[in-house]
Amino acid sequence: MMKIDRVKYRKLMIFTALLLTLAVVIMINLVVTGGKPVAASEGSSVGEAPQQTVGETADVAAPTPEPEPTEVPLAAETTPEPETTEQTGTETFSMRFVGDLMCCDGQMEDALQADGSYDFAKHFAQIKSELQGADVLLGNFETSLYSEAPLNGTIVGFNAPIDYAETLKDVGFDVLFTSNNHATDFLVEGAFETKEKLQELGFVALGTNLTQEEVGSVYIQDVKGVPVAILAYTGFTNKYKLTLDGEDATWVMNYYSTERLTEDVATARALGAKVIVMYLHDGVEKDTEPSRRQLTAANDAAALGVDAVIMSHTHSLQSMEKRTVTVDGEEKTVFIAYSLGNFMSSAIHSESLNNIILNLNFTYDWDQDKLTSLDASYLLTYTYNFYNDEKIMSYSVVPMQQALADFSIVDPRTRYAEDRFQAAYDKMLKRIGTDAAENVFTFHPDTVSSGS
Repeated sequence: MMKIDRVKYRKLMIFTALLLTLAVVIMINLVVTGGKPVAASEGSSVGEAPQQTVGETADVAAPTPEPEPTEVPLAAETTPEPETTEQTGTETFSMRFVGDLMCCDGQMEDALQADGSYDFAKHFAQIKSELQGADVLLGNFETSLYSEAPLNGTIVGFNAPIDYAETLKDVGFDVLFTSNNHATDFLVEGAFETKEKLQELGFVALGTNLTQEEVGSVYIQDVKGVPVAILAYTGFTNKYKLTLDGEDATWVMNYYSTERLTEDVATARALGAKVIVMYLHDGVEKDTEPSRRQLTAANDAAALGVDAVIMSHTHSLQSMEKRTVTVDGEEKTVFIAYSLGNFMSSAIHSESLNNIILNLNFTYDWDQDKLTSLDASYLLTYTYNFYNDEKIMSYSVVPMQQALADFSIVDPRTRYAEDRFQAAYDKMLKRIGTDAAENVFTFHPDTVSSGS
């Protein structure tokens, strides 16, 4: 019979027990982890449970069993890019223009109130409804809003109270051109302040640059979904030696040149403009025919594919025309108004009284990707005057056709008889020509202007 060594036997039994214990631990771990091994935590040896303190998270926790796959909506995974819907069909929109919006001494004297404020609203009361309704209303703001100079309404330097601009906002103007010969009456500082104040009132003010970075930029307005570029220039200014901090600052104004227009049209097209409208302040005062410079600018614009050219400065109404031109191998129509005259001023020479509201309807065909129709209509207006009860000369713009149909809307205190209105009306029709635009009695036939 073999003799058993008790010491060796005890050691064998201990070793066997350790192996069994290790095997049990490994089996339990495999069941818990789903058959995946767990890395040993720092400070523990293989086979030992990681040390963990209550309130702490173990360095390596047993992973949660993977859930059964389920369908996840696309929006939960990622936000899809918005779909770009291509424009189809046609879109028609309207732009309405007036000429020079002066603020002369006579206007300010008539508008001055006892408390020192100004009431310019009465000057537009008889015409306000006719200015409403277009998608965009535009005019030339031919004065300044400069706080460092006294108010003035003469050739020395036009400077109006803020009340005048506020009235134009109330009347409905959206875009005011600041590219005109009076824009620099108070040099760079006056031009800057004027544009800044107009912008604060909510106008789009075009023609003056506040920084050199603005030079060459093109304003594009979305009008009923159609990108419309509106360019604004002046042929000259009364004060042209413009400096800022001792350096030349002629960049402040958009002075017209063929080169500048060419660059701006190219920029407008590159930015996606589908329609381009140009305003130019140029010509010879009181002339009834466009000057050589006006004709050259119109030819430049037409050749470059500008769709509508609107001018003012002469303080007199000039002709309008429609041209058919070929641009990039395609025929198109260009509308040109050489001067819309004044719209509001206290000047009393006959040419300055005869004015117009021009309405342009543009139809853009998205399928053909081009402007397919440009229809013009107009309303003739007359700026008449009369002495009010305070024996101060007062002014009002009246729709001519309505006045001739019912002369009672004209203030009876005026010294202008009905035959003078009729003579002015006939002259205006002859001047502008009726082949370029359809004559209309009123833009709002259901509206009857009341007397002032």
